[in-house]
Amino acid sequence: MAGMIARLLSFTRVVRNGAKFDDVKADPGGGQNVTGEHFAQPGDDSVPLPTDYVLLVRVQRSGGYAAAGYIDPLNAGAAAPGERRLYSRDGDGAPVATVWLKNNGSVVLANDNGYLELTATGAIRGENGAGFFELETSGDFVANDAKLTADGDVVTSDDISLRSHVHGGVTVGTGVSGGPQ
Repeated sequence: MAGMIARLLSFTRVVRNGAKFDDVKADPGGGQNVTGEHFAQPGDDSVPLPTDYVLLVRVQRSGGYAAAGYIDPLNAGAAAPGERRLYSRDGDGAPVATVWLKNNGSVVLANDNGYLELTATGAIRGENGAGFFELETSGDFVANDAKLTADGDVVTSDDISLRSHVHGGVTVGTGVSGGPQ
């Protein structure tokens, strides 16, 4: 069966004979536009942009085509061998959010405002413009340089342990004037 590469014109969700389909209209250049049915992995709900190109292949019905895949001609790939990178794009085609399964076992979720990473060692890290955190493999949780240890101590960013820190002049069992005694 012959195939063709065409510029995507539209992507439309339709219902035919009770079944839900996605139709792709494309311009192969030099003739009539072609419409075909979009095919993807079950569970993959991705809509291409009009800046994309589509691979259309003939199917066993008169004038029938199926959209077998797409390319994004605006953005270069970044995944290394063995990796899977998914990204969403704004209306102009610029990437705005990424899910990246890396070949070292880590997973990264990111957008322009922050990221979340499950490292290959099991540590979990996150950051945005206002702060950061890490759940270390030891079980310690660090946020903006303060730490909640796995055994329940709180250590400030100035390395002061709340478990062992005492203030001079305070006697155990005494209260504040006017407060409970």
